[in-house]
Amino acid sequence: MNAAHFALERAAWQPILFGTPNRAAIAGCIASWECRPVRVRVHRNHAFEPVSSICAAYAAWNRIDFDWRIDSYDDTLSFGLEERGEIELIWFDSERLQKVADGKLGEWLLERLRNLRSFTTNPIVALVWPLPLAERERITESALPATYVPDLQPLADQLAERWLDRRAMSISGTRLSNRACMEIARELACCWLPAAAIPPIKAVAVDLDGTLYSGVLSEDGPSGIEVGDGHIALHRRLGELRASGILLALVTRNERPDVEELFARRVDFPLRLDDFSVIEASWGDKSPALDRVALKLGISAEAIVFIDDNPGELSEVAASSGAVTVHAGVDGAETARALVHVSGIFRWRRSAEDELRDRDLRVSEQRSGLVRTAVSTDEYLRGLQVRLAYFIGGREHVARIAELASKTNQFNLSLRRLNEADIARRLVERPANVVAIRLEDRLSDSGIVGAVVGSRQGNTLRIEEVCISCRALGRRLEDNMLTHALRLFAGEQPPSRIAFDVSKGPRNEPARRWLAQYLNIELDEDAESVEMNFDVVRAKTISPAIQVEVAP
Repeated sequence: MNAAHFALERAAWQPILFGTPNRAAIAGCIASWECRPVRVRVHRNHAFEPVSSICAAYAAWNRIDFDWRIDSYDDTLSFGLEERGEIELIWFDSERLQKVADGKLGEWLLERLRNLRSFTTNPIVALVWPLPLAERERITESALPATYVPDLQPLADQLAERWLDRRAMSISGTRLSNRACMEIARELACCWLPAAAIPPIKAVAVDLDGTLYSGVLSEDGPSGIEVGDGHIALHRRLGELRASGILLALVTRNERPDVEELFARRVDFPLRLDDFSVIEASWGDKSPALDRVALKLGISAEAIVFIDDNPGELSEVAASSGAVTVHAGVDGAETARALVHVSGIFRWRRSAEDELRDRDLRVSEQRSGLVRTAVSTDEYLRGLQVRLAYFIGGREHVARIAELASKTNQFNLSLRRLNEADIARRLVERPANVVAIRLEDRLSDSGIVGAVVGSRQGNTLRIEEVCISCRALGRRLEDNMLTHALRLFAGEQPPSRIAFDVSKGPRNEPARRWLAQYLNIELDEDAESVEMNFDVVRAKTISPAIQVEVAP
């Protein structure tokens, strides 16, 4: 099945998956398209099958196929690891645990999680219920890398007396009700597991007519369009996503002055025009408009969710751009539910960089103007007042470095997608194995935009991950930024050799081109590693126009 047909099928599934859940109807949603396999090892002490059977449809809607490797029941969580997965899932009913004293569940569970972490760097997702808030916070505050504990209590509160079904336990193998298992399956397949292992969505592009309101702006005018409760729910959900760091764009077949008048007059819209980082208002096809959005945001179209009420538009966009599509149905609230269940929308945590991203992008045109008028790179950098701060072995930046590794595509040399546990392990081996780079200039603070991760092997530095956020590209900084990082990585006793792990991906040509130019070599497409004398790094110069600081 091609992308256009998948978008149409995805739209047809949407009311089934995101209305009131019905096991028989959901089971009838069987994928006829290729999905990405993700192996999940399940450590459990009650039946997981009532959940895994429902996960399949939700996963397929997101083009994922979970390959479950389910262990036998084990109240001790001893973690037999004969088979490895990509994700470790703990499915645990703590009521079955009799030997742990009151108030000690969090301590016991944390000890078991640390034990599992000592065996693997895979992300760990622990679904434990009941788990008092104080006990859950104890685990969260431990900052165990790449370990996530969803809070099941809001679902339990929402379902109230429908959360448990002890009468069916002898048949189902769990005291959780059928409805509870379906609700958990939706969150697990669409949100919690993808957020642990799959690159995040970076932007949402939304249509106007029939999507954010009922009616057609060019025919009904600003006062004639109607905004129902469902549309308000969608507006508010989009606003929440923007606040969480996801960029918003407007892609509409309307005139720009009409769009501006609409938002000026309709003060009942929760969203305002300034909430959109990019506005594409034209009468052309949506896919070229979406490509322009991606270009302006400096991201791939595949990292964008596109919402439209017209299935034909969704089909055309999916076929031409690769964007993820969501159908804007009559019920805007259902559309909002579907949107937040697109894999990559949910995030386990919000980073400081999420708050900086929109401001950084809005001043990019000013930077481009400085590039065009400056007579030299040094003059440009001096005028921009560029400041680079380097953090060696900073544990406080592990989550951000993992985020960069997971979602950076254009400037990512190896595409290894190291997670927090991978990075934390390298820190333990040697603090200088992890260097984070912060970028500021007189226009904005970009936050942590780059990282170098690797290890020292004898007299060779092995660089396993080099990544720079797309927001930092195009500022003539890559050589300066990374040369200083590599020297800090080397430490006071520089090695004789440096080796870069490399990989060829669909969009990382800018990183490969940089490495070839930096080392003055021809980079073989099949190369998995490039090794050179470290003198090539020593010989590089760093512009005196850049202010450099090494954080303690």
